[in-house]
Amino acid sequence: MQNDCTLGDLRCGTGLRFASGNKKIFVLHSELARALGVRCTAAGLNEADSKQALWVAGLYAAGDVVNDLHQLSVAEGHAALGATAIHSSLPRDLR
Repeated sequence: MQNDCTLGDLRCGTGLRFASGNKKIFVLHSELARALGVRCTAAGLNEADSKQALWVAGLYAAGDVVNDLHQLSVAEGHAALGATAIHSSLPRDLR
């Protein structure tokens, strides 16, 4: 079921319109990851370890490609884990 909603009024007197309902708006594209040898789940999500590293050396992933929660805060957390892992892997003189 699709609902059209108006969110608030803007200064010019118009509202913001958006569609809501059960329509799937996220489309996962993991073809490049698969081509690079990344292991993916049956749903197409990239399989990452606890530091967001993929099973191909030097590749990391964050957000909707590894988790289907579709939340910005989840992607930011993944990015922080991956960035920390990358930083820690650098030689001391490059940190």
